[in-house]
Amino acid sequence: MTRFFASAALTALLVHQVLCEQIDEGQSLSGKIHYELRSTPSKDGNKTIWLWSNEGKSDAKQLCQTEGWGNLEMHFAPDDNWIVVQDGGASLGIRCRLFKREHGLAFREIEKPDLNAEAEILALRTAGLPAEEMSDHRYIRCLAWSGDSKMILIKARGNGRVGKVGVGFDWIGIYHVQDGRFSDDLSEFNRSGVDKVPLE
Repeated sequence: MTRFFASAALTALLVHQVLCEQIDEGQSLSGKIHYELRSTPSKDGNKTIWLWSNEGKSDAKQLCQTEGWGNLEMHFAPDDNWIVVQDGGASLGIRCRLFKREHGLAFREIEKPDLNAEAEILALRTAGLPAEEMSDHRYIRCLAWSGDSKMILIKARGNGRVGKVGVGFDWIGIYHVQDGRFSDDLSEFNRSGVDKVPLE
């Protein structure tokens, strides 16, 4: 299979890592927001994510439903006003869902623009491939939040076909959460954080 790749250099990239990889429970970097997975009575095996801040979980609120089958990662922005829920699996693909805080522990999902579709299209365009959704398997990952809570570092990887030719892409860029804008200028991210973290 012929493969095309679009990938940015990451040497000495300075970023601020605020992710929790616990499957069942965890908390934001500040420790002010806690989360846990709870089973649902449905037969699909999906679970729900609940958030709380008080001891005893008296203020617990449901964030969303998730496959929660072992691939869940919760990425809290440093200011606790944004959350990226990363879930999916090898056969499903990996996706990121962005949530913005409205008040208290109430978060609203930002569904437009579609972060995953737009990341794939940009990755394909950067690789010189047709700029349309075409991957058989799409894996969009949140690598880290910027220190100022305005950007996330995104990795897009996937494969599919253009005509009879198998192609693949592998791209890293920045997503500006406040205005829904992508950028491949990683220096923007460098300027917003102070800690170096290992990247996939």
